[in-house]
Amino acid sequence: MDIQKLPAWVIAVVALAIAFVIGLLFFSKNPISCSKNEDGFACGFVRPLDAVTDKYYGYFSDLDEKGSVYCSHERIDVSFLSDDVSVRARSVAKVKDRDGNLVEESWIIQGYKYGEKLALAYITEHPPRSGNGVYYLIATQGEYAGFWLGVDSPSGKTIRCPYVLTRTEKPEVLSCEQRWPSVFSSTNACREISFPSK
Repeated sequence: MDIQKLPAWVIAVVALAIAFVIGLLFFSKNPISCSKNEDGFACGFVRPLDAVTDKYYGYFSDLDEKGSVYCSHERIDVSFLSDDVSVRARSVAKVKDRDGNLVEESWIIQGYKYGEKLALAYITEHPPRSGNGVYYLIATQGEYAGFWLGVDSPSGKTIRCPYVLTRTEKPEVLSCEQRWPSVFSSTNACREISFPSK
């Protein structure tokens, strides 16, 4: 086909269509994705999942530099994505470093919601990434309760401790044991996890 023989308006429409598609690809914040199906190939923009972000408070037992248990807390912005499964979050808390000083730290969290259960993995947001682990929580009476398992920063040990995720801030006059006696009980206390040696 000789392009020079095409009417000027056809060339202009094709050029505008090409410019429009390139502009969409360049300025769109959504990635394009192509897949093969029974009719051939199909391409389109991937629409990101909508997220509803809520402010939560996490209360958890931890070990200090001497190995004594104390109750700490963190602020968590939790995003439940519109697929009803995916969860993303970011938390901020003051934790004790290896020298025993309280320092503010933040973590990135990703995971899944399955019915009434949350399974979330976290890692320290900024290098050096000194803390990582998981939360496993079950919805109960409007809150999530369960445990966290991860590397304890001061000691470097892997521990499992009770954890509660709630939308309401705990009154300072109440201890974690007083506010949630069934979660922060002596039978559910922090314990070190030992892994089989090679």
